[in-house]
Amino acid sequence: MPNGKCFRGRWVIGMWLTVPVAFALAVVSCAPADTKDTDDKKSADGAGQSALKKVQVETVARMEIVDRRSYTADLEASTEVTLYPLLAERIVSFPVEEGDRVVAGQVIARIRAAGIKKSIAQMQAEIESLDETIGSQKRELERSLGLYEKAVITQQTLEQMESGYKSTLARRKSLEASLGQIEVTAGNAILKSPVDGFVIGKQLEEGDIAQPVIPLCRIIGVDPIRVNVGIIEKDLMAVRVGMDVALEVGAVPNHVFRGKIVRILPVVDRATRSSEARIDIANPKDAQLGEPLLKPGMFGRVSIVVATKPDTLAAPAQSLMVGTSVSTDVRKVFVVDNLDIAHERSVKIGVQNGEWVEIQSGLQAAERVVTRGQYSLKDGDKVRVYSDDKGTLDTAEAAQ
Repeated sequence: MPNGKCFRGRWVIGMWLTVPVAFALAVVSCAPADTKDTDDKKSADGAGQSALKKVQVETVARMEIVDRRSYTADLEASTEVTLYPLLAERIVSFPVEEGDRVVAGQVIARIRAAGIKKSIAQMQAEIESLDETIGSQKRELERSLGLYEKAVITQQTLEQMESGYKSTLARRKSLEASLGQIEVTAGNAILKSPVDGFVIGKQLEEGDIAQPVIPLCRIIGVDPIRVNVGIIEKDLMAVRVGMDVALEVGAVPNHVFRGKIVRILPVVDRATRSSEARIDIANPKDAQLGEPLLKPGMFGRVSIVVATKPDTLAAPAQSLMVGTSVSTDVRKVFVVDNLDIAHERSVKIGVQNGEWVEIQSGLQAAERVVTRGQYSLKDGDKVRVYSDDKGTLDTAEAAQ
């Protein structure tokens, strides 16, 4: 039978209840006090755990850091030659079309030179005639010298004959010079490519009248391809001729093209405060089409490797808090200690290498920095550490 102590203060109520209900109330009322205290403690612990701020962390590590400087880039032809005709005559042959590949020395066009050839023939005939005259004058001059010695002819007559002979020689020399010049002009009737490349910008066709002021076409060289980049002032002391360059273009995804800096101009543009660096990039051919992959006019991004730093202390770039810069190279982070307490820390940073950044001071290897959830923290906050964005607790916490 339930003892009177348990039902003290409740006996009158029990009188109005049926026996089974009264018995149930007695059981509940007599529950041990320590069971209730345990339930209350568990509830409080759960509420405390859920109140902790949840964060993700990563460990500071030592690794190789590559110092790269990145720039946007427009691709250009490495060589470009414009062919102008030197004769104002009809084009009798122009066999190449735009896009055709040509090699140095290949004939691009022929211009009619019939009038020039006729002039050459006339000059050659006149030179032959002069040669006969010169021979006759020379023999006559030699005979006159003998007559002059015998006093048959006067000195004046001899001098006149010498003058005629020299005049004929001078005319022949002048004709030879003119013939050489006209032969050069005749050679200009055949236009050849001075470089290997592709024909573009063809403006005239076979049958048109060529004019010295109108270009026939242009020839561009695309292997290597040329990239001109404006190196900003703060990078000029780091970037040097001969440095390796990697190029990526959206038109050719998942492919990195390699090249080198071949020249840096010794002037800084006042408008852009940059100096132009010229970079040659090897231009491989498409395996199926057999054409160069890179084309002038494409847009890409180049990265220049200026230094490699082995065994460098580094932290995830995501741990650096935005808007907390003390200076250009000092940022704020939160470090989580072994008791899962977060501490605000100022760190001096160096080179950023993708998702990692060089730490010059403020952190040590193996320390844990907050990479997610740091913006809601204050120095000294107790945190709950998650290992990934799916909400999985890290190993240490899961064991507790």
